Amino acid sequence: MSRYVKTFPTNLTFEEFNSIVTNYMTTNGFKAKMVKNEPVWQKGAGWLTAPQFMTTAYTPNAITITAFIKFAYIPGLWYGGETDLEGFVACIPKQALKGVVDKLENTLQQTAYNKQIYINQQAAQNNQ
Repeated sequence: MSRYVKTFPTNLTFEEFNSIVTNYMTTNGFKAKMVKNEPVWQKGAGWLTAPQFMTTAYTPNAITITAFIKFAYIPGLWYGGETDLEGFVACIPKQALKGVVDKLENTLQQTAYNKQIYINQQAAQNNQ
């Protein structure tokens, strides 16, 4: 099982994180599903291209994003192994998913950065 995994620090609350992720994923055509008792965001059923999957995990100080595609032995019905976002096999869905992952990471990090600037400005005003 090979997956793209990235963890980065955050100052977002769970509500802020959840709102951003839910809005972003649904806007990009992903649907929340349970696959083998794991909550995932899935796009596509494997009829034309490999189905794309993402998971997100929140802790009070960090966010972890996981992304992978699955090979379809019988499109839409039976999936094989997982692969990360590197390599040539299934490069088109991998590139598309990598773009979604990058934009979600940037959105989460930019929101956390903006929140920190706001907190710093409020603290500076309170100290005057």
